[in-house]
Amino acid sequence: MRGVMGNAFDRMGDTIVAPATAVDRPAALAVVRLSGRSCDEVLGRVFRTGSSDLSTPRMLVLGYAHDCATGAVLDQCMAVRFPHPHSYTGEDCAELHLHGGPNVVRSVLASCVAAGARMASPGEFTRRAFLNGKLDLAQAEAVSALTSAESGLARRAALRQLRGGLSARINSLRERLLNVAAEVECRLDFGDGEVDDLPAGQLSQWLVDIRGAMESLLSSWRRGGCFVAGGVRVALVGVPNAGKSSLFNALSGRDRAIVTAHAGTTRDSLETTLEIGGLAVTLVDTAGLRDLRETDEIEALGIERSCAEMSHAQLVILVLDETQMPSDVSQVENDLRTRYDAWRASSGCAEEMPPVLCVYNKSDLLEDAERAQLAERQGALVVSAKTLVGLDELESTIARMVGAQETMSGDVSTTADLVTNARHAECLSAASQSLENAIATMESTESDVLTMVDVHLAIASLNELLGIDNPEELLDEIFEKFCLGK
Repeated sequence: MRGVMGNAFDRMGDTIVAPATAVDRPAALAVVRLSGRSCDEVLGRVFRTGSSDLSTPRMLVLGYAHDCATGAVLDQCMAVRFPHPHSYTGEDCAELHLHGGPNVVRSVLASCVAAGARMASPGEFTRRAFLNGKLDLAQAEAVSALTSAESGLARRAALRQLRGGLSARINSLRERLLNVAAEVECRLDFGDGEVDDLPAGQLSQWLVDIRGAMESLLSSWRRGGCFVAGGVRVALVGVPNAGKSSLFNALSGRDRAIVTAHAGTTRDSLETTLEIGGLAVTLVDTAGLRDLRETDEIEALGIERSCAEMSHAQLVILVLDETQMPSDVSQVENDLRTRYDAWRASSGCAEEMPPVLCVYNKSDLLEDAERAQLAERQGALVVSAKTLVGLDELESTIARMVGAQETMSGDVSTTADLVTNARHAECLSAASQSLENAIATMESTESDVLTMVDVHLAIASLNELLGIDNPEELLDEIFEKFCLGK
């Protein structure tokens, strides 16, 4: 992949074309994008209009897309030009707004290629925007995050990152570090007595303050930012006929799991994604465990599958049947943990047991007093998948236990800059560690030379985050994950 993408991206002079909308299914509209030096020439060969012309930038014009080889009309459509540098990529760009039939889009793409364009590689439009200085690397990654966002919080975080909120904070930290580096290098170049002395401990305090700002950003990642983009997994486990599948359907808002009065209906895991507390939550309905203390071969296989799902989850919901209440819910939870630990030891899984939330289903079969008594005595949530009673409280509890409420607390969900990208967190963590080393060196040896080594390492980590002097291999790795047309 490196060779293919590297060769494609080395040809910056090429005019590229790609669909900006899905082409695998019919739609009302479709958009085809062009970018490059010959953009206007390619557009002129493919798109023709009557009395109107395309000389006015950023104005849609009605006309027809043609097969540039035969002259056959492919579609009645609209076209718009975006001359450089006022375009997404910083180059001459254009868009064709077509009817959304897959054959229409493919035919127009083929005509554009025949007219002199080449098909763009994934992410090539945004990569050109980055290379032409329209976006920094963090903003470019936000484009991909925004198009793949599955929750409101993910969308808001990506949009703020695209608008430069995170980049501004990183640039501020970088500038402060450059100022510290300049101060230290001045002392090294001119020596004591030739420059104004700083108050004792001033340089160290500056580094402490900068590192504190980095750790503040990193804390948003640790508080739940790590789940914003990818979401969280929640596994439903429990004995057959406790209502796991009914609860799965009630939470997802549609009947995906088969629900019958017969135990063991769910043989394989089912999953669906929904939004809870602003986060994308993938809910997994696992096969029922007939008895958590049974050890027969069939049950062992069911436990193995459920444990495998639990190992990938951030939360386990243990669903119990209110009509068959165990005397001690904590004992049931302990049995589940014991089985998980045994499976973990035999499978070599390194993942600890996720937090467990005990939920009693079928509360509609109990009287109000019995429901209240059960919740108080057992310390578990009491819900009804049939009547939906208790589901709001269940969703709130899920949000709290997976960290959504903490992530959404204060201004984080609306105005603050949230670290949601693992690469950004790694760069910030490396920069913070370098500053910790620099502070320790300064306080123990007072060696400006050794301090500068770590300060420059911290600056290099922030440069990597923003895409300053990054190697092509890193850019290839980032942009090949984009979809076509982005």
